[in-house]
Amino acid sequence: MATEAAAPTTTNGMSVTSKILIFFVLPIFAGLMGLYSAYLEQYKDPLRKLTIEADFGFPFMLALLLVVVIGFQTNGFSSSKASPVVKWPKVVKKKKIIHRHIVKGQDPNSSGDDKDEKEPEAKKNE
Repeated sequence: MATEAAAPTTTNGMSVTSKILIFFVLPIFAGLMGLYSAYLEQYKDPLRKLTIEADFGFPFMLALLLVVVIGFQTNGFSSSKASPVVKWPKVVKKKKIIHRHIVKGQDPNSSGDDKDEKEPEAKKNE
């Protein structure tokens, strides 16, 4: 009787370390960069004060929002292909049905609406 080796089960998600890096470290890094740029801005404008809400909070929230939106689109970062958040219904193309009544002896290409047609003898003379 052959024994099968248990294959390591892999999940389609990310590891805990990579989730921590993406959801916490990346937004904190973006917020610190915003705070540092505001600190450097004080050298140009000494009257400007550092505010945590504007200088750290705004870049932090934007980076966190970006990570969350990309996480939703990639199904928890489990696929490399982004799927749309809202799936639109597919358009069903309808075929146009035309009913034609063809009278025997009539030209099938003519529509029959030509009221200005001349008689066949008059056409031959022209």
